[in-house]
Amino acid sequence: MSIFFRNTKAFGLIATTVLASASTFLFFNQLPPNVALAQNQTELTLDVTSPKRNHLPLEPIVLKTRLSNRSASPLTWSGSAKVGSRDLNIVTRLSNGIEYRWIGDRGNNSGFPGPDISQPNASKDSESLIDGHVFTKIFPHPGRYLMTVEFLYDDFSSGQRERHRIVSNSIPIDITSPSGPDLLAYEYLRNVLRPVLEEGKASDKLLQRQYFAAQFGNTSYAKFNAYELGKLYLNVGQYQNAENEFYKISDIDFFYARQVDRELDNLAIKLKRPYTRTKRPPVRGSPPVPQPIPSPNISAIPIAPIPPPIAIPISTPIVSPTPILSSTPIVSSTP
Repeated sequence: MSIFFRNTKAFGLIATTVLASASTFLFFNQLPPNVALAQNQTELTLDVTSPKRNHLPLEPIVLKTRLSNRSASPLTWSGSAKVGSRDLNIVTRLSNGIEYRWIGDRGNNSGFPGPDISQPNASKDSESLIDGHVFTKIFPHPGRYLMTVEFLYDDFSSGQRERHRIVSNSIPIDITSPSGPDLLAYEYLRNVLRPVLEEGKASDKLLQRQYFAAQFGNTSYAKFNAYELGKLYLNVGQYQNAENEFYKISDIDFFYARQVDRELDNLAIKLKRPYTRTKRPPVRGSPPVPQPIPSPNISAIPIAPIPPPIAIPISTPIVSPTPILSSTPIVSSTP
């Protein structure tokens, strides 16, 4: 069926409106993969590392990113290379070719920072955590993975906005099945604690964090729980209890080490005593919590089995995958 416009002015107005709407959609939702790519005119590169290769399921993974200007000229660009931003996508691939993808949060405003000006040979480092629902999306089973990061950013170096996409190197990440106390902690974390953290009340979150600390305080998951429990204590004004939790993780190499030091400094002021930045026992004389902690009823909670690991021989070499996405820029007509 064909439609003919007798009024050319009306047709022009409709066409202009449609084109403007399409331009707005592309600007706020990032350009789709099938948009034609122009030749790369910039030299911003992305390198990723992680201080630890082996992890348990749901054990947070530290992702370190380094954006470097490899060109001989300053680059003016804007974007956020942290997990959860709208500009960072993550792809994992098993050696059998199965891929899992996490697409950055398009509603996260952290993707709209002010422009950065990178001088020649300068770099910008950042680090963030892969945890929670992002972890389960890209590491759904125990197995051996290769992880690659895709970064989309706005380049203003030419005087107009150009959207670019670059792809990082690939790094190996092994997810191993938990055993012993770690297995019990994992089952509780997945089946009890996470649902409460996602949908429960603040009082329920505090209760479950307290129970996890008491039952699983010597497992691989304990340090992250101690940090989050300390923050919950701060929120309700239980400064002594917060200090006790932060001191548990004050002398370890930990993602939140700086935040822990800062919180202990602030707590020393609130509690009117010095903080020496060296581990010391928690101050005695106060109860661990203001009221007895009732044990949550977990007897009726079904324990789902851990997904079976992918059978991959140890001797199987890890082969870097072919580039997942083009490293050339997307040129947008939006000024």
